[in-house]
Amino acid sequence: PHHTELLEGTLRSNLDPDSRHSDADLMDILGATSAQDIVNLDEKGLDQRVTPSGATYSGGQRQRITLARALAADPPALLLDNPTTAVDAVTEQHIARGISALRHDPVSTRITWIITTSPALLTQAERVVFVVGGRVVEEGTHQELLGLPAYQELVLR
Repeated sequence: PHHTELLEGTLRSNLDPDSRHSDADLMDILGATSAQDIVNLDEKGLDQRVTPSGATYSGGQRQRITLARALAADPPALLLDNPTTAVDAVTEQHIARGISALRHDPVSTRITWIITTSPALLTQAERVVFVVGGRVVEEGTHQELLGLPAYQELVLR
């Protein structure tokens, strides 16, 4: 089970502990994770207080904030394990497009791996590796893999 950790402090310090990003950059990242509404709900915006463990946020809000933190870190290799389990389908589609837009750069050497069965996330992937029982069964795009009955059963809800 996933448990997202938020630290006591401010939303800004949770997203950007090293103060590397401008407010505009942070808002772009929050927009990509469909979390800009969290900033807009509090008059202090990015400087709103975060209680221990982020207890005042819902599970979906915590998940979107921690995803934004991972994207703000901008590592060369990013592994996301089911990053949208606590959000609705519409938000999930928005996040899938946002991750792709932030992480995909044709000249960059960054790579993003996402472990998921989410059609919204899989549709945005350049390549999908279908694994069953720890073994690679097939590789291709989401659309190509939809021809496999076992893949269809796993990802189509």
